[in-house]
Amino acid sequence: MPQKFNAQIDKNPEFTLLEGDGLFSYTFLAPKPDSVITLKNGSIKPDLIGDTILTELRLVAGDSASTYEENQSQRSRLAELIDNLQQLTLKMKSEVEGLKGEISLSSRGLYAQFYDSHNNLQTDLATIAGKLLAKASSDAASSIREQTPSIIRDSVTTEHFKSIIEQSPDKVIQAISNKVNGGESIFSQTADGFRLDGKLNAITGTTYIEKGVINSSHITDLQADKITFGTLDGGKLKVVNINVQSLTGEIAKFVQAGFNGVSNNLHINGDGMYSTRNDGSISAKYLADGIQIWGGGSWNGSLSYWAGEGRQGIVLWAKKGYYLDLGYGTDVDNVFSSSISLNGSNGEITFRKAINSVGGSGFIITEYTVGGEKGVLLKNKYSNSGIFFGNNGKLCLYDYGTFYNNTWWTQ
Repeated sequence: MPQKFNAQIDKNPEFTLLEGDGLFSYTFLAPKPDSVITLKNGSIKPDLIGDTILTELRLVAGDSASTYEENQSQRSRLAELIDNLQQLTLKMKSEVEGLKGEISLSSRGLYAQFYDSHNNLQTDLATIAGKLLAKASSDAASSIREQTPSIIRDSVTTEHFKSIIEQSPDKVIQAISNKVNGGESIFSQTADGFRLDGKLNAITGTTYIEKGVINSSHITDLQADKITFGTLDGGKLKVVNINVQSLTGEIAKFVQAGFNGVSNNLHINGDGMYSTRNDGSISAKYLADGIQIWGGGSWNGSLSYWAGEGRQGIVLWAKKGYYLDLGYGTDVDNVFSSSISLNGSNGEITFRKAINSVGGSGFIITEYTVGGEKGVLLKNKYSNSGIFFGNNGKLCLYDYGTFYNNTWWTQ
């Protein structure tokens, strides 16, 4: 007896599959989408003994079974479709919840977008070979992450501000910018150290700076008892105004350090201060009663405070053996000509230039000899007129270049 197979749909009666050309087939119409088809052995023992193996089982549209032929290029239509597929797009939508989704896959990469129309939220994901991009956004803000094998960059943006964190193998950067007023703060770090740049920077807590260099600093409140350092180079320190209650250590060297120069140096000892020229000679001493002027290794005179005889004030005087001159400049720097000279030994004054009135008129005092007698001629600076005073008592009028003695006066 030939082999026989029965088919049953759900709980309906069984039907015998028809045999043709070695194939068993049965044409049916499933009554429901979830109907179950059951294949059964319909032969009567011992016609079919052992396990029944069904091969090349197919469901084919139509009312007749065709001969089975193997596809030589692709194993199925679905495989052929996928192998030749250039892009696959899947769109999803929920009208009730206001949700939308779209996924697009191609040889270039993957793109996915999800959107919530009720809350105005959106998420975008994109990836291609070696690069990943993710974005989350709303009406008020958005955040983006960009990632490649060598860099990760995160950013968050609102209407007024934008922050960025960027990481690469050799650098990390954090930045915040104000898009309204242009303010910006940046913190960057490399293998050599870090840099902080911003309009207002605050460091709280205990801070240690080793081998620090501060080019410019504005310190609001500084406690002096918290400052400690090693050696302070006075040659690199400029103090405009300093209020010192007390100094310890080599005080003299501390004070004189700011005064020493190429042509003049300041020295301090128990008597006071004194300055020296570049040849080592003393130029001045600054003592309790005034300033001493020195030259040629000797004290020449002083500018001092003076009090006595019911008066007090300042006196400029020359020591005995020296002169005090009032001079005027010449065409050569540091060279002067004398106008008035005071003898420190006897107090006599020598006038070397004319003595003028406010209006410019004046007279000249000069040595002169008349009739073999030496004396002093007091004459007008603009004309040959004046009076001659002889050392032996002669007195003459000097008029238009001619001298007249007392004999002439009586005529």
